[in-house]
Amino acid sequence: MYCATKFAVNGFSETLSAEVAPFGIKVTIVQPGYFRTNFLSAGSLAVPQNQIADYQNVRDTVNFHQNDMDKQQAGDPEKAAEAMISITNEANPPLNLFLGEDAYGLVEKKLAFVQNELATWKDLTLSTAIQQ
Repeated sequence: MYCATKFAVNGFSETLSAEVAPFGIKVTIVQPGYFRTNFLSAGSLAVPQNQIADYQNVRDTVNFHQNDMDKQQAGDPEKAAEAMISITNEANPPLNLFLGEDAYGLVEKKLAFVQNELATWKDLTLSTAIQQ
């Protein structure tokens, strides 16, 4: 649910950016990796009491975040704040601001995945044109 919501907000923000650009308004989507905040702590991250066995992989992910990742995040929240403030002075700020080495690495993996799919399915993709 969390990731789906982030994905929706990112899509909304990309569209908003295109719509407000003619008015000189800039939009930046801040996409941070893991930062050492209390976001993963038990007081912030709640889990359902009645868990469904089929969702063990989800519970494993939550357990990892609450028990292994919490207080181990590599990102410094003060440096993230400084980075976000610094782009407000840019004439052409990025649409996507990825913060943290982990975020950077995930984006590289995603781009490689999309490029591979694009190349793999190129013939099928281009086969949908109307024949003249």
